[in-house]
Amino acid sequence: MLILSLNCRNNTKKEQSTSQDQEVIIENNKDQIKNKNKLSARALGLAYLEENKLEEAANQFQILIELSPEEPIGYTNLGITYLRMGRFKDAESILLKAKELAPDDPNIRLNLSKVYEMTYEKEKSIEELKESIEISPDHVESLYSLVQTYSESSDNNSMKEWEGYLNKIVKASPPILYQNCT
Repeated sequence: MLILSLNCRNNTKKEQSTSQDQEVIIENNKDQIKNKNKLSARALGLAYLEENKLEEAANQFQILIELSPEEPIGYTNLGITYLRMGRFKDAESILLKAKELAPDDPNIRLNLSKVYEMTYEKEKSIEELKESIEISPDHVESLYSLVQTYSESSDNNSMKEWEGYLNKIVKASPPILYQNCT
């Protein structure tokens, strides 16, 4: 009788252990499926964006956001999609969310500056670009956008800013860009 009782206890412990192992395996599988779905949504979204299928791209990036709301990449890509669609207010709000999640990402600020440029909010655009450069002084895309912005104005202050940022581009660019090639 005592032997049967010990066997039952051992079996119960084994069943609990096996059940816990199965739960861990199920959770790992769920994580793997979620990661594959995130990668698929991002890849499809980028493919649709490349093909200018903007509604489809937006849908995929929304799925990516649902699967991973703590990551800025889905918001950034959705913001870029909205920007291309001409949905500037939507682009602004979604890029602000991305900026909140990744305040040190100069590319998010660059995209947000484009929204402000498209909505004729030049000062906000310049502010985002300057913050981008503050975060990443050699961010050539932001430097170039500032040079373009300042080149459109003819006042002395803008010309000084233009010259200063143009010099920063030269310093930040690889030497091959400004060497005399023979």
